[in-house]
Amino acid sequence: PVGKFFASADWTAQGNKIVARLTTTSVYENEIMLIDLNIGASTPVITDLKGKTGNPVFSVDGRKILYTFDIENFRNIEGRQLNARIFLHDLQSGSREDLSADKLSGTNDLDPRFAPNGGTVIFTNTSNDDFSVHNIYTIDLLNRKRVLLKNDAQMPYWR
Repeated sequence: PVGKFFASADWTAQGNKIVARLTTTSVYENEIMLIDLNIGASTPVITDLKGKTGNPVFSVDGRKILYTFDIENFRNIEGRQLNARIFLHDLQSGSREDLSADKLSGTNDLDPRFAPNGGTVIFTNTSNDDFSVHNIYTIDLLNRKRVLLKNDAQMPYWR
């Protein structure tokens, strides 16, 4: 769309689709779009996200996406976030679940990824002060338990 550009994307073989985050020149104006490569059509999934939004990623089966969103909608020139949370969005039902219900106040959950088995999410948590140590955690999607995996690390990825 005019005035917007692709900031990130993830592809799934399940249906040959791309999920993409579109933004403007402001990091605080975002939307998430689903692109079906089989028919060349795009569909808005989440529109008009007013607040800093993290990059979406597909679940193993391609039916859900994870992304982060700062629910405080705090804005400053550095792009700081005050309360970034992980959301699990079901592409079929349109339902959205906050996976960060048990995070400590004053922190941000960032960079979530699904485990290869689809049952766990790995992510970074850090203070919202923009200079503290980052730590890697997991969340079990069945019981929503958060587990510290590694101190002083960030941007995890399943291997």
